[in-house]
Amino acid sequence: KCWCFDKYVLDNGHYISGIYLKDLVCEDDRPSGAGQPEEDGQSGGDGQFCGLAEFYGYRDDIHKVSIGIRLMERYWGMGIGAETLNMLVDYLYNETDIEIIAASSLPDNHGSAGILRKCGFDLVVHNGLEDWGFGEPQLTDKWIK
Repeated sequence: KCWCFDKYVLDNGHYISGIYLKDLVCEDDRPSGAGQPEEDGQSGGDGQFCGLAEFYGYRDDIHKVSIGIRLMERYWGMGIGAETLNMLVDYLYNETDIEIIAASSLPDNHGSAGILRKCGFDLVVHNGLEDWGFGEPQLTDKWIK
């Protein structure tokens, strides 16, 4: 149903990718500068842009990374979040030396919590403080797989 492409490397090992739907055409949804999605190394196919996936907080010393998914609201409840999360987890466990995958969600975001549970993550901290770049630390639930 979905795939990620357009990987961008940001500072401090932060990686971000676009999430696109397969077999749907909507050029207006594609971010400026985005090329054609690639699937299995082949260029081609069009897809609707529906959000972002990211790796951040990489810790080589303990083989840990945090992951996140941000979907546009009109794509909520379609299974895209769980599919994308499972793709990221599969990649990290099978193609890298990552042993610990962490994720965070806002405590009131029950949809994100449901996706994390469905994908096998365990809640390890409820209402901890984390800097999400909003000026003040946010209450956050932390998850581990």
